[in-house]
Amino acid sequence: METAHRATGGADQIVVLSARTPGQLRASADRLAGYLDRHPDADLADLAFTLQVEREAMAARYAVVVSSVAELRTRLRAGPGRRDPALAPGRPLAEIAGDRDLRDELVRRWSAAGKLSRLARLWESGADVHWEHLHRGVPRRVVPLPVHSLPGDGREWRDGPPRRWNLSRGQLAMYRDERRWPESGAYNLPLLFEIHGDLDEAVLARAVRAQTEIHPVLSAAVRERDGVPYLDLDPARVPSFDRVAVPAASREELLTALRDLVDVPFDLAEGPLVRTHLVLLAGGRRLLLITAHHILLDGTSTAVLVRTLKEAYRGEGRGERAASYDDFVAWEEALLAGPRAPRHRDHWVRELAGPRPVLALPFDRPPDPGRMPRVDVVTLMVPPERAAALAGTARAHRVSAATVVFATYVLLLYRLTGQDDMILGMTAAARYEQRFHDVVGQFANCLPLRCRVTGGLTELLGSLRRGMVAGIEHGAFPLPEIARALGAEEEPLVMTNFLFQNFEGAEIITQETRADRGAWELRPFDDLPYAGEFTLSGEIYRAGEGYKVFLKYDTNVFDRATARGMADIWDAVIRNVSRGDEEVHAR
Repeated sequence: METAHRATGGADQIVVLSARTPGQLRASADRLAGYLDRHPDADLADLAFTLQVEREAMAARYAVVVSSVAELRTRLRAGPGRRDPALAPGRPLAEIAGDRDLRDELVRRWSAAGKLSRLARLWESGADVHWEHLHRGVPRRVVPLPVHSLPGDGREWRDGPPRRWNLSRGQLAMYRDERRWPESGAYNLPLLFEIHGDLDEAVLARAVRAQTEIHPVLSAAVRERDGVPYLDLDPARVPSFDRVAVPAASREELLTALRDLVDVPFDLAEGPLVRTHLVLLAGGRRLLLITAHHILLDGTSTAVLVRTLKEAYRGEGRGERAASYDDFVAWEEALLAGPRAPRHRDHWVRELAGPRPVLALPFDRPPDPGRMPRVDVVTLMVPPERAAALAGTARAHRVSAATVVFATYVLLLYRLTGQDDMILGMTAAARYEQRFHDVVGQFANCLPLRCRVTGGLTELLGSLRRGMVAGIEHGAFPLPEIARALGAEEEPLVMTNFLFQNFEGAEIITQETRADRGAWELRPFDDLPYAGEFTLSGEIYRAGEGYKVFLKYDTNVFDRATARGMADIWDAVIRNVSRGDEEVHAR
């Protein structure tokens, strides 16, 4: 009688290999055994999953049920020509393999019962096995494996990034949102520039399409196999490049037309997830609108992308990058599985323990958790003299400018809600190693900071500084993992988010640059900020010597007049903090 193994989460795994001929199959087994000699700590479950799903099965097949990498090495060296005793045929399987309905029913039953040896025998007999039944409910990763291509096959795996990349934890959260609200467009991230100087459209189109060679993640779509989402990278999947004339009579009409272009939903499974529009305006003016899905890149990445786009247009060298986004995902996985994870997790559990207050925002309509926000924006300008005064407040209290501007947002929320204990989001980039600084990808992590408004401005700034420093120190721990540690996966930890766009290179996308007369250049055009997924959020950019402030609000729950009133309160708070007023409790 066959022993039943646990199909998911247990030690036993089905490892499969196939090739065109028995000789090629034996060579593949030898290469895999050699790889395991060099990588004895390989994850057996992920290795088995990768071999099951990464390529189509061929005529010569070998399957083995093992419980450890050491056992697998021994079985591989015994040779595919020597059949696993557990897989010795007990009854003919050809009829089962040829009957799709019977085969699928048996796969479901044997997967549920953990009859791994029977599944392996069925696959060896030539049947197509849908491995998702075996891994349902258990996250698996596709991992890099050694070359196992066959002569004339045209396919190979290398000790490096595969064409199929795993998703980071942040990307997985976005993907779940997109599956739930595929038509929202909330994650569509726009970049808008006016083109100055002489333009060669053909060269610009080539430069845009070349970005997938420079930043391979931009060639990705998000697909699923056996229930596991992954990034599918295809060099032929390049950003679209379209010309569109916008006969707008006013700036407001123009921005509305551009927002309509931005809000068109992406097809995550097909891509491309980056599109460009050459926008033709009256009088020969031209805009370049780049829209990308946020699952592929964050704010820092936009500056890298614009820089390499300019370089490609000018024919300048690309240079080598120290890492890829896939390297970051592997780094994140190693961190979560390693000895540092408990320390990060314990910090967030300790900070967010106890009752977690729900923000009592002044809604005009009750929020609907089954609906993604539809975002509009109110814009404030902080003039240079007030920005300089904010910097003076920072120096006087020995804190950073980021702490001071975040304090103004905290005080805005305090005045709106009357709550002195709040959990507010603050976006940080999890680029904790130098090799990731020039990589395009989704590194952003929302840190759920506990903010308490007590005492005066001095006490508030000191408390926020400590919370921000500790949050950034533990900021590599993804928000979805924090929620899981708190048992709060079904509820949002943060309702509102703050983002201070002071990353390296931000001036490329926020401030004008100077070029020689007649030379081609991209200059930031106007306010078309990223909408995002929050009910209320604040975003601040440098604008010359001052700041540009965006208060983004969900029109499903806030009226425009309410949002305007909130922006006026924020403006008043900024004035008070710039003067160094100690009183923070006035409402």
